[in-house]
Amino acid sequence: MVLVNKKAVKPKKDKDLWLKQLGLKIKEFRQKAGMSQADLAYSIQMDAQNISRIERGLVNPSAYAVKQICEALGISIADFYLSF
Repeated sequence: MVLVNKKAVKPKKDKDLWLKQLGLKIKEFRQKAGMSQADLAYSIQMDAQNISRIERGLVNPSAYAVKQICEALGISIADFYLSF
């Protein structure tokens, strides 16, 4: 039997908060780029509803999706994550 240190397991709230922060950053950069959700979605061949869900922190985008979003917004992944 393996015991898990309960303090080492982060609660779901931490994940939810992080996803909301990620989404808000994407929205911030998208607006600075003068793009609508539909524009961004079209440029990366994604459904606009997915962009909306990502920006609201409802879904966890893949690393590749974040890469595509950053490229479409003209920012590096490093600059994106350093902006948190």
